[in-house]
Amino acid sequence: MTVNPYLGVGQVATAERFVGRRDLLRLLENSWRGPRPANLSLQGNHRMGKTSVVRRAQELFAVDRPDLLVVYLSVAAYESGADVFRAVVARVRQAAERLNQPGDGTPPDWLAGLNDIELSVHSSTEWLDLKECFEAFFGALCSAGIGVGVILDEFDQAEAFRRVEFQLLRDLVSEKNYSAGLVTLSRRSIKSIELAAVAHSTLDGVMGMRRPVGPFRDDEVAAMLARAGDAGVDLTDLRPEIVRRAGNHPYLIELFCHELVETHLTDQLDAELAWEQVESQFRDQFTRSITNLNADTGGRGGDLLYQVLTRTYLTIGSQDIALLRRLGLVRPDGATVALLSPEFAQQVRRMVLTDSLHGWWIDRDLTLRAHVRERLTRSWGAGWGAELSRRAGGAATAGRWHGGPEGVPLVPADRLDPLDRLDTADVIELVLLNWNLFESHLGGDPTVWKERAEAVTQARQAADRGNPLDADLRRRAERSLGGLPEA
Repeated sequence: MTVNPYLGVGQVATAERFVGRRDLLRLLENSWRGPRPANLSLQGNHRMGKTSVVRRAQELFAVDRPDLLVVYLSVAAYESGADVFRAVVARVRQAAERLNQPGDGTPPDWLAGLNDIELSVHSSTEWLDLKECFEAFFGALCSAGIGVGVILDEFDQAEAFRRVEFQLLRDLVSEKNYSAGLVTLSRRSIKSIELAAVAHSTLDGVMGMRRPVGPFRDDEVAAMLARAGDAGVDLTDLRPEIVRRAGNHPYLIELFCHELVETHLTDQLDAELAWEQVESQFRDQFTRSITNLNADTGGRGGDLLYQVLTRTYLTIGSQDIALLRRLGLVRPDGATVALLSPEFAQQVRRMVLTDSLHGWWIDRDLTLRAHVRERLTRSWGAGWGAELSRRAGGAATAGRWHGGPEGVPLVPADRLDPLDRLDTADVIELVLLNWNLFESHLGGDPTVWKERAEAVTQARQAADRGNPLDADLRRRAERSLGGLPEA
């Protein structure tokens, strides 16, 4: 019986299920080579494979080392920082039991000492007692010449830590009395987690290396698809369809490949049937990514995605683009960037048009279009769309949605609402050209509307170049466009 090679999708990828990530594996290997493991922060969005990378590195580089212990635990599994410290001690002591023993089988003296200290750690009820025992435990390992690598997954949950707990972590991985290093896995930066927890950054200063865990490279996508060969399936011809749906997202690619192989094993390869099986999971993943981005940006996430989708960089700064890249929510598209995949772009578009995604520019852009549509319907009647297309001429062909592959519109022009075929700068120009029609409805000074058209045009040009507006132009754009109605 042929087994689907993508069984286990969504679980930690180990052994032969693990694909690619050579650079990150090499970084982890090197960080554990010295007498003291180095500190490393791995950041990436949900289901990008952060856990799989470190667990694979453990398999490859942290087994049968007489001078190194590497332990893994998830911060989300514990109720407090103190519980995390107790768990770290327990895991390290358990790992120490498995170290190579001297030839006569007698445990080294320092191991018996660790057992006694661990008991004191678990019996401590006051923070100072716990701290003292924790320091003694790792001090004993340092004296014995044992390096310790501590991997803390779901480090976003460290928001529950107190300042003294962040300080103890910092001391553990930076002070000369210890031989420990730290690997954190999180969606957000260490600094932002600390600031959210205690309004002060302590640990971030000693986390020397920071690396993103983002989408697969093209060769890693090819390696993932090649695994289907174990079931006698060639997915090469379906790669464009897979990437159109999943982008280079590791989990989504594996999920789609699993269902594609399932259709082959039960009948025949059927991309549409496979998509029906996974569509809801894709939407859940996309929605979670948007929710997380909103949380990470103080509610600006939807607006950032909309501005990428419509190629209108009004409030986007270079740090925002860097964040979107780090979270794997955008991909290169010529000189600029586009959203992760056309399917993700379609979801953002649906959420905008169904009023389930809001933001500073989303609300103003949609409200402006609603006012213009209402006025055109009243003035030009049911045939307002045809009249608009006639007056707009060649401008009414591109549309405002730019989430398709390079050079391909996300939505064909003939399937767009007539007003939706115009960029916002064209909508404002329409208002100016028909000022007598809109003055009483929208009001304001034509000079201000010209400034608005210029601001949106500059934002479009910035997006096409892939460079956000400078701070002064952003402030001017926000000031002029801030006067547009929000609802």
